[in-house]
Amino acid sequence: MFAVILPNTSIDDASSVMERLRERIEQADIPHTKVTRSIGLASSLDLHDEEALYKRADRGLYMAKSNGRNQVVVAE
Repeated sequence: MFAVILPNTSIDDASSVMERLRERIEQADIPHTKVTRSIGLASSLDLHDEEALYKRADRGLYMAKSNGRNQVVVAE
């Protein structure tokens, strides 16, 4: 697991960036393997606690996995 921090970026723009990243990972030419990525996304604009932000993004990640994987989910 890793985090990407996009300062001064709206949640919509961050979602677009993460969707492009997900697509590039999926299109990577790796012999005999198909790699996909589920991504949970959260905004710190309405959170003042790093742990709460991490938990929200983690919730988005698990929502992406439970909804079929290989997608970006913005956690509410």
